[in-house]
Amino acid sequence: MHDFILALDCGTTSVKALVARADGTVAGLARRPIKSNFPHPGLVEQDAAAVWHLCEAVMAEAITAAAIKPADIAAIGITSQRASIVVFDRTTGAPLAPMVVWSDTRGLQRATDLQNAGFMVWPQTPACKLEAVLAHIPDAHARAARGEILFGTVDTYLAYRLSGGTVFATDVSNGWASGYSDYFQAGSVWNEALMAHQNLPAKMFPRIADTTGVFGHTDAATFGAAVPITAIVADQQSGLFGHAALNAGGWKASFGTSAVVIAATGDAPGTPHHTMPPQALMRAGETTRYCVEGMVITAGVLLEYMCRDFGLFENPAALAAAAATADNHGVAIRPSLQGLGAPHGRLDSRGVIAGLSPGASRASLARATLEGIAIRIAEITTLMRAADIGGDVLPVDGGIAESDTFCQIVADFSQIPVRRHAVRDCAAYGAMVAAGLGAGLFTAENLGHLARYDAEFTPSISADAAQAKIAAWRATLADAATG
Repeated sequence: MHDFILALDCGTTSVKALVARADGTVAGLARRPIKSNFPHPGLVEQDAAAVWHLCEAVMAEAITAAAIKPADIAAIGITSQRASIVVFDRTTGAPLAPMVVWSDTRGLQRATDLQNAGFMVWPQTPACKLEAVLAHIPDAHARAARGEILFGTVDTYLAYRLSGGTVFATDVSNGWASGYSDYFQAGSVWNEALMAHQNLPAKMFPRIADTTGVFGHTDAATFGAAVPITAIVADQQSGLFGHAALNAGGWKASFGTSAVVIAATGDAPGTPHHTMPPQALMRAGETTRYCVEGMVITAGVLLEYMCRDFGLFENPAALAAAAATADNHGVAIRPSLQGLGAPHGRLDSRGVIAGLSPGASRASLARATLEGIAIRIAEITTLMRAADIGGDVLPVDGGIAESDTFCQIVADFSQIPVRRHAVRDCAAYGAMVAAGLGAGLFTAENLGHLARYDAEFTPSISADAAQAKIAAWRATLADAATG
């Protein structure tokens, strides 16, 4: 019986596949890590071919875990890291260059150039980095003009491979994040003026489709059955599907590689701050819904960095160590390995560890890491709520949200209750929900029962105490900068 939905979630540090039943319960889940390469400071790359093979592996593992066959799946949803660049061969689907990851900062100067030329771009977008990628591919512009080279964000590349090359498409949420959308046309078409400015042919770009609906079908030889692909959605927006937070006022925070607070704003774009550009949430027919987000660029990846490169902990032990102490012993950590996001917008900033003393321990560093992330989230939630964006409870998901200690720290510093989604991999879960919508298995009116929560954390300190801790954090970092 075709009553299962598969979601493929290709994040920045891991790829996941989730199989759910038609009632939303998870039947199978698989995950594998993605290796990133850092050829120079600020540059972040991945092997797109290797990522595709990881996707094949986790889909097979999740299907096996659910004890079903590919033919039992009614619909597939795809979500992925936004704004990462894949340039690939139209005939073979093989990538022609390393995948440039969204957090890569090689586009800083080009962003300034394009902004001065009148284009609405920001440094993380492919629009500021695609030219640099093409410059390292022989005869790239001539081949693109002949239709031999294709560009896409990760969602486009995965759909192309999954469909055997028959689906070359993206949705408005991913297209918007590329920097190539025509924002004056609700992101529903590409910005022809920008493409001409960069001498890029339209045939190189995928079609922009509705977020939910039938994009095409999987290739039976590749996937094991011809299954409709019924949703493509950017990862943070996908989380709003998972929280049933698509209407204006709905919001959530996700703690993965980065940490993001994202809020639905309804039928019109808007922003509370220049470092929080409006985004497209989804498109259905003639209607585009919008959202706004504030990003902490470095979150979970900082824990991984401290475990992998500093050798302080095994990853789960870092969270346990943070839970074992209520005192950071004066240590302050600014999570900004790849820049300082909203509301600062300083992408050339780097991480800082300050306030070390003989009394500090490994546990102090773990605690300070979680506090640094939570304080950055508090900066964003405070700004959003001042602009009447968001709600009175902050729904959360993501890997670090597994830690009760971290969720409590977020509640304390943000001074609002935190409600944790029962499915930590909520981007994958949201892609499942979106796919169910696209296949007609769910309706927008009955999504609420799919959002399930397993814990709520209320602030345990006063607003004055929270502000005092945040002020001490800032003072320690400032002292490190001037001392």
